[in-house]
Amino acid sequence: MRPAAKISAYGAALAASLALWAGVPAAAAGGGITEFSSGLNAGSFPTSIVSGPNGDLWFLDSGSTPAIGEITPSGTITEFSTGLNAGSEPESLTVGSDGNLWFADDGTTPAIGEITPSGTITEFSTGLGAGSAPASIASGPDGTLWFVDDGVTPAIGRITPSGKIAEFTAGLESGSEPASLAAAPGGNVWFTDDGTTPAIGEVTLNGTIAEFSSGLNAGSEPGSIVAGPGGNMWFSDDGVTPAIGEIYPTGVIAEFSNGLASGSEPGAPVAGPDGDLYFPDNGTTAAIGQIAPSGVITEFSNGLAGESAPTAMAGGPDGNVWFTSDGVSPAIGQITPSGTINEFTAGLGPASEPESIVSGPDGNLWFTDDGVPAAIGQVPPNLTPSPPPPPPPPPPALVAPRLTHVGQSHRTWRVGNRLATIARATAAPVGTVFSFTLNERAKVTFAFDRVLPGVVVEGKCGANTWTNQKYSCARTVPAGMFAFTGAAGHDKVSFQGRVAHREKLEPGRYKVEITATASGATSATTKLQFQIIAAPKRAS
Repeated sequence: MRPAAKISAYGAALAASLALWAGVPAAAAGGGITEFSSGLNAGSFPTSIVSGPNGDLWFLDSGSTPAIGEITPSGTITEFSTGLNAGSEPESLTVGSDGNLWFADDGTTPAIGEITPSGTITEFSTGLGAGSAPASIASGPDGTLWFVDDGVTPAIGRITPSGKIAEFTAGLESGSEPASLAAAPGGNVWFTDDGTTPAIGEVTLNGTIAEFSSGLNAGSEPGSIVAGPGGNMWFSDDGVTPAIGEIYPTGVIAEFSNGLASGSEPGAPVAGPDGDLYFPDNGTTAAIGQIAPSGVITEFSNGLAGESAPTAMAGGPDGNVWFTSDGVSPAIGQITPSGTINEFTAGLGPASEPESIVSGPDGNLWFTDDGVPAAIGQVPPNLTPSPPPPPPPPPPALVAPRLTHVGQSHRTWRVGNRLATIARATAAPVGTVFSFTLNERAKVTFAFDRVLPGVVVEGKCGANTWTNQKYSCARTVPAGMFAFTGAAGHDKVSFQGRVAHREKLEPGRYKVEITATASGATSATTKLQFQIIAAPKRAS
């Protein structure tokens, strides 16, 4: 599970220390990572970043004041909100063939948005289905933009540069949940579908959809998809048997798992400058993975800091691949084609949470940082690796982090579509807010169990069948989990029922167990109970 959302912690002591440098560039002595905060809105939460058509970098800001942001190579930030719908929640950003930038908006009024290099925003909703939830968007080979719609009526959508939207549903499997899409070198658009029948889908430029499932592992959960070497498409699969998958233009699928570590959670693959693909693996053993066009996987962990959490990746101008890591020791990382990993920390703040990364037109790497304070960061590709810290003194007995003042805003709530994310006052009136206090930076895990009716069989609570309906009981079954890195102080997590991009809790009664882990020690477990009720159906 790799939710794009993060905890934002505002402990008093942490805030006091950050106030000394918040809002001003912070660079490592002698050159290194530089972060820029001046120009960001209050409560900023920058996410996706892309290289723009005008030589600047552009990013999404889903914070208290949603915006589309621009940063020049010199670090000047401007944010644009005029033109966004009320309740906007921009999610995905890409560059169009028309020289403008386009984004999906899954807010109160779902829309596809356009922003010009001068900052003029226009949003388009006509043509979207009722209950639309537009997400991943990409530029198509025909000059239009294509997007997935995981709303009430799942669809693959297309929008022209003039703002005309068409959605296509014929050909999608029943229970479809399209997730990610990308244009193929051959001219069509491909997407992943993590619905009832997992599949990889193809849509022609006239909207004809075909889905392919043969070749996927049982229990597949296809995630991100990207064009790879040889004209094929490659995708991550974080299902029962984690894998990196390949699909040919003919629809033939091959999945590769040999070489993945036990407990692997492969993330979005990217094409490397050497012709291989690379992917972050935030599983039990954090790693950076490399897969050759032949399907041979090699994973590398040496060089990653303890409790590393590699998140996003991008090919660099130096022939290496770069990545963000928002683990207990935040870093910007580099992996060479031979598998040598270097991590860089000088210039990052103590509560940094690097997120998206891209190679910029100025020859540097740029990334978003949704930590405290929020920032846009710049990384020159010729950095000297951060020296290892001096050997620590002999450690005392392990002391588990303290997780206290755990609570939730509502015990009964309606299910929503958002992933767990920073809590803010403008959130829709669905879901709940988990709150807790940490005495130190730690990984906080939420493990959910669904409470179901059962019967006592041989002294144990089991499933109810027509042959054993005598003594009733309440049983629990695992329903999903997610984890965040939280900073010392008071944290809040806004939760609407999604435990991952493609996993949502169904209406019903639940228990959640919350633990905090740091330096190998785990806190006592805190348990909460809640009930989810179904969201009302939208009027047609």
